[in-house]
Amino acid sequence: MISKKLALLFVPLLCLPILAACGVQPKGEMCTLEQAYKNGWLTREDIIDIAYFSNDGNALNEETIGEDYAPAQQAGTLSGSVEQQIKLNYSLLQNGDTYGAENVVIDDFFGKYGDCYAVQLGEKDGGSFPVYSEYAVAGINFSSGDTGDVIYVWKAA
Repeated sequence: MISKKLALLFVPLLCLPILAACGVQPKGEMCTLEQAYKNGWLTREDIIDIAYFSNDGNALNEETIGEDYAPAQQAGTLSGSVEQQIKLNYSLLQNGDTYGAENVVIDDFFGKYGDCYAVQLGEKDGGSFPVYSEYAVAGINFSSGDTGDVIYVWKAA
C-alpha cells in the first residue's frame, strides 16, 4: 500500500524534467547594443544603420549620417520563432529565468545584421515614467526616447 502511494507521489516528480524539456528553450545570446559592438558581433556600419532606424533618420548624428544616407538594408519584420527566442532570452537576461517572457514586448525591430537582431524591448502593462537619455556606441549617438530603454541585440545560436 505504501509503495503505491510513493509511486503516485514520485512518478509525477520524475516526469517534471521531461515536461520542462518539451517547452521552448532559449537559444543564442543577448546583450546591449554597446556590448554587442564590443563583442565584435556588429560593425560600426551596422551601428550607423541601427541608429538611422532608431533615431528616424540622421537625428543626433548629422555629422556622420548625411541627409541622403541609405541603410544597407531595410529593417524588415521578425518571424514568430525569432520573436519568441528574443523574448525568452531577454527574460533570461533580466530575471535569470524565462518566467515572464510572455510579458515581453518588442517595441521596435531595427534589422538583422549577420546572425544578430537589434530590438528595443518593453513589458506589457509595464508602466514607466518618462526618462529621456542619450548615449553613444562607437561614436554614434542614440536616444532612448521617453522610456529610457536601450537597444538589445540577440545573436542566434
